[in-house]
Amino acid sequence: MRDGGPAVRRFADRRLRGARTHTARVGEAVTGSGLAADIVGAVLALGLVVYLFVALIKPEKF
Repeated sequence: MRDGGPAVRRFADRRLRGARTHTARVGEAVTGSGLAADIVGAVLALGLVVYLFVALIKPEKF
């Protein structure tokens, strides 16, 4: 029983490759919204670490 042959596989590969066209490549500079998202994520992560550290040290406040 055949699975559609190489033509079907080539079509599926093209669709998968097309979905990855918007991702950043290795060594490519982060621009605009990507940089802003990184900064927001870093600030939120730092805030969470500080919150968890204070909650660990002084649990009676929480």
